[in-house]
Amino acid sequence: MKRLSGPVLLAMLAPTLWAHGGEDHGAAAAVAAARDEIAPRAEALGEAFELVAVLAGGRLTLYVDRQEDNSPVANAVVEVDSGDFKAVAEPIAPGEYAAPGEALSRPGRHPLAVSIQAAEAADLLATTLEVAEPAAGERGPDWAGWAGWGGAAAALAAAIAFARRRYGKAAGERP
Repeated sequence: MKRLSGPVLLAMLAPTLWAHGGEDHGAAAAVAAARDEIAPRAEALGEAFELVAVLAGGRLTLYVDRQEDNSPVANAVVEVDSGDFKAVAEPIAPGEYAAPGEALSRPGRHPLAVSIQAAEAADLLATTLEVAEPAAGERGPDWAGWAGWGGAAAALAAAIAFARRRYGKAAGERP
């Protein structure tokens, strides 16, 4: 069994044989990918209320809080206007409202006028929702990753074949 540890160790270390430098595939790549997945959003601050608008999945979600204590504003009438787009947002939860947002999903700058009317105050907030252009092209498969795994599998297969050939003949010679 001690003789078999050499080929097994070689198979385990095989992926590092194809390693190369000059690239960082660590946390920075993950942060960049996460940043690209963040939905378009806009913020506005008025005299009575503050607003965060998020466009995701064809829906515009509006988060409305009181400016003085940052508590959610429940039971408000929230209207959104952006050129030809006009909608009354439906309440989802206290301080959270939603409106259809397909009209705002095309790339570009979309000026928003948001009217908020609650029992204690009313406010008109203006902001701009920026929707980025889609990526220049679809990313293809990660061939470098597959090549590393393929190389590891080939090294493992070679180590097993070597071990079977070398130790199989020795085992067959024993009574």
